[in-house]
Amino acid sequence: MTAWFWLVYNEVEKLLFRRRMAVVVGLLAVLIPLFVYAQHKQLETVRSRMGTDDWRLWTAQLIADNENRLAASRLPEEWRRWLLIRNEQLRAYLAAGVDPNAPGAAGFLRSFMEAGMPLFVPLFALIVGSDIISGERSAGTLRLLLSQPVGRLRLALAKVAALWLSVGMILFWIAVLGTLVSGPVFGFGGFQVPQLVGFRVSGETLDLGGVRLIPMWQYLLMLFGLGWYASTVVALWTFFASSVARSTAAGMGAVFAFLLAGSVLANYASGWRGAKWVASTNLDLGPYLAGLMPPIEGLTPAFALGYLGATGALALGLALWRLTRDVP
Repeated sequence: MTAWFWLVYNEVEKLLFRRRMAVVVGLLAVLIPLFVYAQHKQLETVRSRMGTDDWRLWTAQLIADNENRLAASRLPEEWRRWLLIRNEQLRAYLAAGVDPNAPGAAGFLRSFMEAGMPLFVPLFALIVGSDIISGERSAGTLRLLLSQPVGRLRLALAKVAALWLSVGMILFWIAVLGTLVSGPVFGFGGFQVPQLVGFRVSGETLDLGGVRLIPMWQYLLMLFGLGWYASTVVALWTFFASSVARSTAAGMGAVFAFLLAGSVLANYASGWRGAKWVASTNLDLGPYLAGLMPPIEGLTPAFALGYLGATGALALGLALWRLTRDVP
C-alpha cells in the first residue's frame, strides 16, 4: 500500500512539475473574472429593463417572452419543445416560491458549471493529461519508466489515479476562485437557497411527481460530481490518446477535435438522434439535474452516464493493453 501511495504521489508530482496545473489555475484566474463581469452586466441590463429586483416579476416576464417565441411559425421543433418544458419549469418555481436564478456566489458557480460542463471544464482535464505518456516518450524516459520492477500495469494505474486526482484539483480551484471572484460582486451567500430537483421530461411535458426541495450547496455538490465524472472520462480519452500519439500536440489535437465535434453536434444537430452515439455529445450532464430538455433528442440520463462510462473504460483498457504489451 505504501509503495502504491508513492507511485501515485510521484505521478502527481510530475504533473505539477510540468506546470500543467499552474496553466489551468492561471487560465481560471483570467477567465472567471470575465464570466463574472459578463453576468454582472447581463443582470444590470435586465434590472434596467424591468425596473425592479423582484425575481417573481423577472420570471413572469421570461415566461411571457417564451410564449411570444412559441407563437413564431418558423420556430424549429426542438426549440419549441425546449421552450415548452422551460415554461412549465418556471411556473413550478413560481408556485413553490423559489428563485430559479439563485443569487450570490452559489448562483454564479451553478451557471458557470452548467455552461462549462460540455466543453470548457473538460478542456482543462485535456490540458493536464495531454502529455502524461507522450511527454515521457518525447523526453526519452518512457522505456526506462516501464522497465522498473514495480510492473507496467501498476505504473499505468498510478498515472490514471493521478489524472483522477488532478480532475478533482481542477474542480476545487473552480469552486475556490469562482467564490472568491464572484463573492464581492454578487455576495458570498446563496448556498442555503432552496432549489428544485427531480424534474423528469416526458415528451413535451414535465413530470413534477418527483420534484423536491434541496439547499443550493447540495445541488452544487451533485453538479460538481457530474462535472468530475464527465471530466474524468475525458481524462481517460486523453490517457489513451497520449499512449498512442508520438507527440503531445497530436494527442491533444485529436481529443480537442473530438470534444469540439460533440459540442457542434449538440448545438446544431440536436434533433438527430444518431448524434448520441458520438460520445462527446453526452458530456453535457447539467440539463438532467436541472430538469431541462436533453442536449440531443432521445438522450436519457442513464444512457449518457452509461455510455460515457463505457467509452472511458474502453479507452482505459486499450491504453493499459498498449502500455503492458507494447515496447515504446
